[in-house]
Amino acid sequence: MLADLPKTAVGKVFKPDLRRRAITRVYDAALAEAGLAARVAEVAEDKKRGLVARIATTGTVEDDALRAVLGQFPPAWERVG
Repeated sequence: MLADLPKTAVGKVFKPDLRRRAITRVYDAALAEAGLAARVAEVAEDKKRGLVARIATTGTVEDDALRAVLGQFPPAWERVG
């Protein structure tokens, strides 16, 4: 459950931040379930690809293992560490 919804200056829910939070939550859960030592460092906007999850590894993780887990989701991702 979200404790605090992101808001615009006029008080409306800021949907881009909700999307970033959702991507982070889903990707982190999938990575943890797969037992991979990786997490979402940030979700950034890319002009060509839209929202891109930047994945940081905290141990040895093969790119093929990341592809196997994250390839099932539509938002793009890239490894940053």
